[in-house]
Amino acid sequence: MMRPHINAIAWMHIVLGGLYVLGGIAAWFVFAVIGGAAATAGREAFPFAAGMNVIGVLIFVIVAVLGIPGILLGWGLLKNTEWARILGIILSILNILSFPLGTVLGIYSLWVFFHPETVAMFEGYRRQRYF
Repeated sequence: MMRPHINAIAWMHIVLGGLYVLGGIAAWFVFAVIGGAAATAGREAFPFAAGMNVIGVLIFVIVAVLGIPGILLGWGLLKNTEWARILGIILSILNILSFPLGTVLGIYSLWVFFHPETVAMFEGYRRQRYF
């Protein structure tokens, strides 16, 4: 009964994490283009151009660090890994702070992760693996 909810949460986190990573790549590209345009202006603009490239890379890294855990969570939920529920609870609590979509996803995810059937399902996977 909870499996469709878990799959839905998994795909939502994969899509949301993918959007974060794509947004980071887009920001990196925009700053690289600005830096490249400034670099063609001459030697006096070179520090600005280099700074734009560094800022683009930093934005990409920060946004990717925010998006990759969601992708890993989605993959873990789809593969029924034992750590996925714990990571899901942590990310769901953090998502609640991201109003409005993150709040909805976080509350829905917490409802699913704390549902007795979900808890039993993930504890069952743990028992099957080790015993």
